[in-house]
Amino acid sequence: MRRLLIDRTVKTKIFIVVAVMLLAGVATGVTGLLKIGALQDEHHRQLDRAVPFISSLQQVATTAKAAAVDERGFLISGDEKFSDEFVKRFALIEENLGAARTTAASPAQAAQVDEIAEGIGAWQEAVAAEFTGYATDKEAATRAALGPNRDLRKAYETELDAALKGAREQLTASTQFNETVDSARFLVVLVLVLGTVWSLLNAVVLTKAVVGPVRTVAGVLTRMAAGDLTGRAPVRSKDELGQMAGALNQAAEAMQTTVRTIDGSSTSLAGAAEELTATSTQIASTAEETSAQAGIVTAAADEVSRNVDTVASG
Repeated sequence: MRRLLIDRTVKTKIFIVVAVMLLAGVATGVTGLLKIGALQDEHHRQLDRAVPFISSLQQVATTAKAAAVDERGFLISGDEKFSDEFVKRFALIEENLGAARTTAASPAQAAQVDEIAEGIGAWQEAVAAEFTGYATDKEAATRAALGPNRDLRKAYETELDAALKGAREQLTASTQFNETVDSARFLVVLVLVLGTVWSLLNAVVLTKAVVGPVRTVAGVLTRMAAGDLTGRAPVRSKDELGQMAGALNQAAEAMQTTVRTIDGSSTSLAGAAEELTATSTQIASTAEETSAQAGIVTAAADEVSRNVDTVASG
């Protein structure tokens, strides 16, 4: 990532880091939406299976209870319309048992349906024998209805209640649904954590890429302010910071060259001043000597003048 950012402009670097953060957020959101959709699909699949299964078994239970009422009505009145109604109800029971078998969510549920069908079939055969014996021995038919036949009915009702209870529990607390929820939660958290870590790493890289050169340039400027023109900022990139470091190095080099030139000129000027001082001293000595000689000439002239005056007097 550092290689990707090193020669980019500061604007591009910031844009890349922000884009990475946005991508991480978008990835987290998309992952969450997809997994939520998966949860909804899974829940719909469970409803598509569980609701018809439960509905079919409930219809079986209701129809079987109605058949039990028909049994008691026949035993009390001996009216054959009850026995005929009893037989008709088993067509609906078989239909709903078939629907429950088709919509079973697992082999275990299908096995439960088979056990219920077997229990209801046994009770149906026993009641049919009970109806047949009613014509010759009403009391025996009644004892059978209240004894073994009742036990057969309670047996399949127990199996039916257990199947319904299990289906309802599976609908409200499905293991597969919970696994999907856990998977969705894990993936969303994972993507969020990875996106956050990746964004932080990019932020650290960007910070180093920007702050490091700025500190280096600031250090060179501080040395220049203190009078040290030997400091240089390393140029490690081609972005604005690298260009600034290069310009600073050029300015420091030019300033150092100017100072060297001024220093050399100062040395030459000092030498010329010393030569001028020596010349002035020599001129002063010559002037003094000339003044002395002028005094001698003046004295000689005075003497000549006196001699001329003497000659003139003579």
